[in-house]
Amino acid sequence: MKYMDFKIRGGRGINKEFQIFLNKIYILLILFFVCVIFPKLYFNIDPDNTLRAKNVISIKKDIVLTSNGGSEKKFITLPERIRTDKPFSIKVVLAKYDYEGKAIGVMTNYTDYDISIDGEVFYKSESPKITMPKSNGGQIYTVISLPKKIKNPIITINYYPKLNFETKYSIEAIDIGNRDDFFVYMVEKDFIVLSLVFLMFMLFLVSMVISIASYASGVFENSIFYVGMSLLLNGMYFLTKTKTLIYLLSDKRAIIYFLDYGPFMFMIYPVLKLIQHKIRPIFSKIVGVAVRILEITYLVELILTVTRFSDFKDLLSSNLIFNFFYGLLVVVSLIFSIDMKNKETILLSLSIIPLFANLAVGITAFNTINTINLTSILIVNTLIFVILQIYMFTKSYQKIREENTKSEVYREMMELDALTSVNNRYSFEQKIKQIKEKPKKYVIITADLNNLKMINDFIGHDAGDKAIKGVSSHLKENLPSSTVYRTGGDEFMVICDGNYDTSIIDNIKKIVNVPTVSDKIEITFSIGYEIYNPKGELSLEEVIKISDKNMYTDKQKMKKKKNRR
Repeated sequence: MKYMDFKIRGGRGINKEFQIFLNKIYILLILFFVCVIFPKLYFNIDPDNTLRAKNVISIKKDIVLTSNGGSEKKFITLPERIRTDKPFSIKVVLAKYDYEGKAIGVMTNYTDYDISIDGEVFYKSESPKITMPKSNGGQIYTVISLPKKIKNPIITINYYPKLNFETKYSIEAIDIGNRDDFFVYMVEKDFIVLSLVFLMFMLFLVSMVISIASYASGVFENSIFYVGMSLLLNGMYFLTKTKTLIYLLSDKRAIIYFLDYGPFMFMIYPVLKLIQHKIRPIFSKIVGVAVRILEITYLVELILTVTRFSDFKDLLSSNLIFNFFYGLLVVVSLIFSIDMKNKETILLSLSIIPLFANLAVGITAFNTINTINLTSILIVNTLIFVILQIYMFTKSYQKIREENTKSEVYREMMELDALTSVNNRYSFEQKIKQIKEKPKKYVIITADLNNLKMINDFIGHDAGDKAIKGVSSHLKENLPSSTVYRTGGDEFMVICDGNYDTSIIDNIKKIVNVPTVSDKIEITFSIGYEIYNPKGELSLEEVIKISDKNMYTDKQKMKKKKNRR
């Protein structure tokens, strides 16, 4: 399938190949849900299902937390959040677990740490000296093999905060199991999220294809593009909440950092753009101002983060407050703009308002437990969003097809000759304007049906029409890679690329066989041409006149030749 097939402007429309392609995408999405998501949900519910990874387990209970320089000790259940700017530690008893020859998985966030057993440190994690961000990145997940000989199965993990201010740090559950089983365990645990992200990225690609096609048409709005952008940002954010990606990119923690904070802080942007031209004019203006403020704010914060003057995480609290007001603006705008007779505005509200609910929960979570991990909530709301957008995709696609049909009809009415189905004089004039705007080398051909008046007078106008159609078909068939225009009753213009082999024109057969007419009178035409070179001395108008003159010269030669017979 060629990209040019997607063009609609000029009357091509979205071709059948693209329509079949899009229908296949929809079928694949349905099969994806039926064959992947539903069975996986079933397997997760069934406690006896053998597909579940059981060789890796999470240690959550009977953890001893030591903080404030050793002055405070207490039993905790993981995950736990602790507000501090000083080192802290936890002790994990392995006696009740099968720990021999096993490994542990440790998730940390903005901390260095070391792990000791039997009084000796056997693993140490230190932040890499990276240029950005200022905080040296965020989450990492590391799989560490336990020592082969363990006397006292109690591990101590000492955490060293890396941020320069007091904040809440998350202590996640410690995983233990066979080292070779960890990756399968992570993929199995993240399967639903990874599958959803895959689905969202597929929908993003489909939306981009539709956007490109609709942009080329000049008849479709760009809302489908912002739907795709929203899917992309949500998908990128989801990925940062999976142990699988965190584990794979633990050595590139800056990538996780930007994939985490960037999409989350910019998630409201495509929503604002999506509703901007679908709400009442007064709200549309306010949303337009909010969009500009958001763009400038995000750009400034990105520059500050890249240059290490500040950090996305340092600015997150204030950003969430800003986003809260953006989200409030979205909800208020939609509520006061809903038209019960317009199904699109209702569906738009149903798909967007849950995303605002995510933002509200995110701000609450950040202010209480210093985290913006909303994966479980976002999955439910995004599924709603995706289902509704699939429906809207279908409606948008139908709208494009309807517009294409109308465009094709209008094109035929405006640009095609009703008798011959070749391009008409209007189309020729448009082409001449185009050549003048973007001049390059062309071959301009003039052709004229001979003796049309005689054919009309002696055989009839129906025969004359057949003769005109015969000549137009003959020119199209014998002058390949060219465009034929009927510019008058028996007059034709043909435009070819400048590198056209002119010997084809010189040797073209000038006698046309027209059934039921040629047996009564010989159907011939005269032809002439001239080459237009924008770097030459002749203007385009002069080239057309010379081509016409050469055609008349050819006509006189044909008359003389006939008279000699």
